[in-house]
Amino acid sequence: MSMMNQKYTVIFSVINNRFCGQIFVCDQADNEEHAREQAENAYPGCVIHCVFKPDAPGWLRIYSPNNGAINGAGFWSSVHGWVEVNDRESLFDVAEVEVRVLPVSVGNDAVWQFVTESEASQFSISDKIKGEYLNSGCQSSDVDPAIELLMALCPDLFATPDHAWSFLMEEPHENLEDGEVEA
Repeated sequence: MSMMNQKYTVIFSVINNRFCGQIFVCDQADNEEHAREQAENAYPGCVIHCVFKPDAPGWLRIYSPNNGAINGAGFWSSVHGWVEVNDRESLFDVAEVEVRVLPVSVGNDAVWQFVTESEASQFSISDKIKGEYLNSGCQSSDVDPAIELLMALCPDLFATPDHAWSFLMEEPHENLEDGEVEA
């Protein structure tokens, strides 16, 4: 039995601007394929990267099939460049798609890929949570929610709240000068 009128988010790029993603929100689709068709009808010639339900817990990551096939490093890390899966690839929020340019890849085949909370590596999730904490200005009111997220989403990495706190407080705080925040 198919469900009618589901909401999907479609991430795509247009042929003349392959490196910037765009977001198409489809409010009335029967399934993912129907949402894909609606995006293609609205933007003829577009390249669909991924389709997902907007309430699905997860993030986007950047993937290059060619880079992965050549050396196994098919996932993008904003810190380390192209890395292997679960090797601290960067995770992005949907809003970042429209402002972030896809990195250069073999054959220019880099695409946005949706990854669920359960599929993402706990290292990547912990880096994402820490980055959001640092970008919030490291306010004391943000520490407890960040620790709770680390404990809930990365239980294999943080056995106690003290471990999570230490992770949040390491290096970046020591290297910042006069309120400067790392991106």
